[in-house]
Amino acid sequence: MQARGRFENGVEIGGEGRTHLGVLKAKESLRKNNIPLHVHGFRCMNLLRHVLYRGEETLLEAKQHAFQSISPVRIVATDKRLIIVYPSFWGLWTGYDLISPTTYAILPYKYIIGVSMSRGKMLSSIKIHTSGSVDAGSQINDNGEVHGIKTQTAINMTRLLEEIIEYIEDTEANEATSKIHNSGKDVNLMHTSSSDPVAVDLIGARAILASTQKKFVWVGIEPISYVSRLLGTQTERVLLVNPTRINEYSREEAAELDGAVIVSYDGTLSKHMAIFIRYKFGMQSYVLDGGIDKIIEDSRAARDIYSNYR
Repeated sequence: MQARGRFENGVEIGGEGRTHLGVLKAKESLRKNNIPLHVHGFRCMNLLRHVLYRGEETLLEAKQHAFQSISPVRIVATDKRLIIVYPSFWGLWTGYDLISPTTYAILPYKYIIGVSMSRGKMLSSIKIHTSGSVDAGSQINDNGEVHGIKTQTAINMTRLLEEIIEYIEDTEANEATSKIHNSGKDVNLMHTSSSDPVAVDLIGARAILASTQKKFVWVGIEPISYVSRLLGTQTERVLLVNPTRINEYSREEAAELDGAVIVSYDGTLSKHMAIFIRYKFGMQSYVLDGGIDKIIEDSRAARDIYSNYR
């Protein structure tokens, strides 16, 4: 995905329109779901006053539970960007960084390619996936994952970010298609359409790969051996890919992704990755509907039914 905007202090200057409209759409969803915009408390504002711009509006905040850390990490989504704050103990509780610094990861929405969530009963984690085209990802600690967030808060933040970045991606797709039409080039419009990639269930995915000799593409952190057991396939039919590096791929490297079935935790990240591959390389890939989460849930449901009839 080529950068179209320019940046000052981490804020996208050239793509304000796409981000602004995406934010408006996400705010409307918050309103419809009766989720209030975040209001900063004293400590929160003390941490953010150095980086917030005049008039910058905060949409949501997701922070670690006190059980997770005495100086909890905060994910703050504003109407312009995403800010992740890693406060020092003294910086949080006294306002002064005496021993270690408070650090900030400031990410323009344009370069967030996906968000995945690991959900627990009480606490969950959010993982931010960034494009390899910027160095913003290197600012994020723990490979972009923040643990110990209240589950409903994590769900709200994940949905908000997904809605913003999905709007940006769809808008860029329409712009790219328009440019191709105007250039008069003869292209396969299936590869430049703004429609969602084709989602297939596990049975359909196996059938596709059996006929094409393509592979499952796993974009999570679990080992291939674990994922191959869930998918019911050999380890050599699963390719492990770091989604943050896709933008650095050559066309030859990306060729292995053409016609493959991309698998993520819940299907969200794989969808964004398939769209990205289509925009950048003109290649069509499939998405495993519901990801491995659905496979695990279906397996549990089948076991429960079996137990009830024993």
